[in-house]
Amino acid sequence: MDRSMVLTRIKIFSQVFIPLMLIFGGLFLWILHDNTIDYQKRIIAEANSFLNLEEEVFDHTIASKVKDIRLLNQMVVETLLNKKTSMDEKLDILTQTFYSFSKIHIRYDQIRYINDDGTEVIRINNRHGSPLIVSTKILQNQKQRPYFNQTMQLPKGHIYISPLEANIEFGKVEIPIIPVMRVAMPITINNQNKGLVILNYNADLLIKRLRSNLDKKY
Repeated sequence: MDRSMVLTRIKIFSQVFIPLMLIFGGLFLWILHDNTIDYQKRIIAEANSFLNLEEEVFDHTIASKVKDIRLLNQMVVETLLNKKTSMDEKLDILTQTFYSFSKIHIRYDQIRYINDDGTEVIRINNRHGSPLIVSTKILQNQKQRPYFNQTMQLPKGHIYISPLEANIEFGKVEIPIIPVMRVAMPITINNQNKGLVILNYNADLLIKRLRSNLDKKY
């Protein structure tokens, strides 16, 4: 091939094919960018939808716990105000009430009545659906725990809800770690907080459900 033919082909390539390549390359990048934006928008929309769904699940969980703590608190107040029974009888009634409640609501690891000096008066432990009335000999004082102090400072009818945290027994994190949410309400009699009722909600199932939903979504 002579030199003039080579130059002619280079000229045609530079004048025709390079501009076409640039045009198609730009078009491809535009399509890719446009698809990326659409993909990002779709991911954001799906994420928001997922978060809204999980927020509803979490809100429903909180709402049911608030309902439960209000019910138990009302039972405790009414029992303590009953002048026809002795204190021992009141505690027996409340112990059986907490025990029966625990048999139905197995997601509560603990249901407790704590008096105004921080001492556990009644405690029901529930592991794997088997409620246990804890002996008075091993009941603990919770006066130094933040949830006790914060709940005791609440006005009548207000509720304390803790963040998710590891359960602590006798000053140490319980092993294996159990994620709990504490829901507590002061026992208010004659405008004075005489103690509190507290539920330890085992959040392990809730966390597993959120993780499962996330895995399914993505």
